Amino acid sequence: MGLKRVLALFIMILALFLCSIYLIERYNPRAIEYHLLNDMSLEQFNKIAKEECIELASLNYIMPHKDYSLIMTTGYDEFFKNIDVIHGELIHDSKKKYAVIGDKVADKYFKTENSVGMYMNILGDKYEIVGVVKDSKTIYISYRKKLHKHNWKKIILRFTGKIKMNPNMVMENIDERLREERIDVRHKILYAWYINTFLNAIIIVLIFLILKFIKRIYYSLKENIGYLNDGYCVQKRSVEWYHYLIKNKILILNIIKNIVFIIISALIILKTVTKIVVSKYIIPENFFSLRSYIDVAKRLYDIWLYQMQEGFSDICICSTVLIIFLVTLVSILAVSYKITKN
Repeated sequence: MGLKRVLALFIMILALFLCSIYLIERYNPRAIEYHLLNDMSLEQFNKIAKEECIELASLNYIMPHKDYSLIMTTGYDEFFKNIDVIHGELIHDSKKKYAVIGDKVADKYFKTENSVGMYMNILGDKYEIVGVVKDSKTIYISYRKKLHKHNWKKIILRFTGKIKMNPNMVMENIDERLREERIDVRHKILYAWYINTFLNAIIIVLIFLILKFIKRIYYSLKENIGYLNDGYCVQKRSVEWYHYLIKNKILILNIIKNIVFIIISALIILKTVTKIVVSKYIIPENFFSLRSYIDVAKRLYDIWLYQMQEGFSDICICSTVLIIFLVTLVSILAVSYKITKN
């Protein structure tokens, strides 16, 4: 493999790593997001939040409000995604009428960025502004049961499982609780699925490099064994085989070294493959059944259709932008390599 290819692969691995770090910094890798079909009361939410498998939970009601996005929340949204607060703090107490607004909202309504301590009328109630968010056209208000009557576009339940708990087990537990409360789920998002997309790509590139290394060692091993065998065929009438091996001990050591390298590389690949994490939604129940693959295609289509109709989640949009960036980077590297080669 030429120096230019090695450099291109290094740039790719670095770009993938930086993309994954960016997502990890911006979103909680353990966060799970449920888009609900029907209302969830505060009592129902508290039951879910107190589940043994849950570390933290938050409930959001979302809809457009005038020129902005209005989010009614039970609080603690910053534990699921990074929210850049420039003044004050976010909502942590849903018992009081608090609001957190974007700086663009503050500039329009109060003609000043720092509007903490001021009051704003929203949906017929007066809310005290306790925080201002950077580069945002969003308004957060504390949860109010009486506001359920409004035409909310999305109802989102977010939660994180306890550390070291399997996310799928946590989701199964919450699914059961939601069924008991007769709350239907339209769409599920595990933030780790998006983050693992880039980590999986790094693993695949590393496996590719290891396979290239194994291929080179294999050809060297094959050549050395062939040379050793041909030499013995010529000299076998005049020398004993063990004397011949002693005479070519350096070649024997190289063969053993290459075999050890191949075994170690194969073990590294097997260990690395186990680190690849794939969403259960794209894994067929039966790999030998066409019906299973059709079911996977239907699930993916339903997810795509829902997000086309209701809007894509923040982490999905962010991941898509990063993927477009990576595809552009690969295209530039491929074109530049072809130009320099010609």
